[in-house]
Amino acid sequence: MSLSLRNKTSYDLSGKMGMVYLKSTNVEVILNGVYAGNYQLVGNVRIDKSRVNIHNWEDVASDAAKAIAKKEGIKGDAKDALEDYMTEHLEWITSGSLSYNGKKLIRLKITTQIFRKIPAER
Repeated sequence: MSLSLRNKTSYDLSGKMGMVYLKSTNVEVILNGVYAGNYQLVGNVRIDKSRVNIHNWEDVASDAAKAIAKKEGIKGDAKDALEDYMTEHLEWITSGSLSYNGKKLIRLKITTQIFRKIPAER
């Protein structure tokens, strides 16, 4: 199996499994009339000032996890695990609550503070 076919298959399979993935397509490149080969064209996802103005929710999750850890007295590896969990499970942003290890950690008061930091969309 060729590398480009393997990459395309793994990207598409990730998408079918509900994971974050990049859309791609295979293309044949002809440069100045000369065949240059078959390549995989893949979208590039990154947050940068020169790109579309989107909000980095992972930064919000990280800040929120630090604030919650401080308030709840969570330290060390447990603090890191909470931060990882919150950046991977962003549904707490819209629901206004987060249960972690059987304990409800986020209430509307905390999420209101987080949303005040987010600039209004233009």
